[in-house]
Amino acid sequence: IDGVGYLLAAFRLGAAAISWPFALAGVALVVAGIVLLVLPREALGAVFNVGHVRSHSLREIADTLTDLAGTGSRVVATPWPPVHRRIDIGSFETDSSAIRSRLGWEPRVDLPTGLRWTLDFYRERPWYLSST
Repeated sequence: IDGVGYLLAAFRLGAAAISWPFALAGVALVVAGIVLLVLPREALGAVFNVGHVRSHSLREIADTLTDLAGTGSRVVATPWPPVHRRIDIGSFETDSSAIRSRLGWEPRVDLPTGLRWTLDFYRERPWYLSST
């Protein structure tokens, strides 16, 4: 996270889109959704997806992350290795319409803010990276 001038090699930069909450600073977003689920009666027995309404390309996420990190790193597209094509899930986008309509939950964290929180978390806890 604090390295200077690294290359971030990323696969499928233009092709895949994802909803970012659980992997990228989504902890606060997901916890807020879970808290909402344990309170109202309308949530009992229901299954809800929790995610942002806006999806982002992997390129957009990678570019935003490297810009926010401010390390001089840059993103380069890397061809998807043929051996991994069989496990490629393509795009992943959540549909949070049920939790929005039934419980009034809305995401409140945009991508740059969530990525900033993620960077801050790891920069404040460098030991965490070494434990994974």
